[in-house]
Amino acid sequence: MRRKILITGVSGCIGQALAGHLASSGKDRVLGVDMKPPAGSTCEFFTLDLLDQAKVTVFLQRQRPQWIFHLAGGRLADPAAMFQANVLTTQVLLQAICAVKGYRPRVVSVGTAAEYGDCHGRALITERTSGDVKGVYGRCKAIQTRTALYFASLGVDVVVARLFNMVGPGVIPATAGGKYAQEIVRVERHPSAHEACVGNLRAVRDFLDIRDICAALGALATGGRSGEVYNVCSQRGVAMRCLVAQMLKASVKSGIKAREDLQQDPGVLVAVGSCAKLKKATGWRPRYSLRDSAADTLAWYRANVREGLD
Repeated sequence: MRRKILITGVSGCIGQALAGHLASSGKDRVLGVDMKPPAGSTCEFFTLDLLDQAKVTVFLQRQRPQWIFHLAGGRLADPAAMFQANVLTTQVLLQAICAVKGYRPRVVSVGTAAEYGDCHGRALITERTSGDVKGVYGRCKAIQTRTALYFASLGVDVVVARLFNMVGPGVIPATAGGKYAQEIVRVERHPSAHEACVGNLRAVRDFLDIRDICAALGALATGGRSGEVYNVCSQRGVAMRCLVAQMLKASVKSGIKAREDLQQDPGVLVAVGSCAKLKKATGWRPRYSLRDSAADTLAWYRANVREGLD
């Protein structure tokens, strides 16, 4: 019997990548919910307001997916809307699961390294590390995680995946990898342009290919322990300058220079995670090198982003 899998927030870049990853096996039936359909068609799409408790409960009663990947949320300009999108959708989803008699799916709730805040350059950030969380987004996601763990204590089968920085095909310009790729492709398309504006490159981050992220989420659906948090990262610090340099090497236009803005706030200077817990629980290992991820990100922007790149 085919397993039924649900992805919330399926129209986001991770949701679309995960839907494609899961559908590629041909063994599972992948459902996706969001307020608007994704660009691709790798899942069965349903419009669903995750703030509507009654509708979410009815949907779960009818579909009864065995796995649920909760990706709804993300960064929003309005703090109240961001709280609703990240925290309240999690509460509604998990309450709806509790309301369906005899139903206990595996839920993977997706968080972020922003929950750790500024750890002041400590070697590797583990799931037990705590730092100074200043941003609204990090605080919202930390509350989302606490909500998920509260429901786990009530018997809901939920694990939390904390994602670090993404790179790879389809990452959006709101991410560092997407922003750099978009800017370099813009320069490639303009004969008179030779400088890529890349902001402040002082920081060191932990970059993981979005395809490796999808594989890790799938591994957590089978191997993660309920009520536990797992870092999804590469366990390798990469200076922003190195990522830009890798992309410039992969550019189809020679001679592009990176123009930094040293007045821009680089945010947390060092944030590198430990994925030892994830590896031990699931046997997952990253497959993509930074060089390949950087080149594939650029290639995706050339193929999928319209001419001009305003």
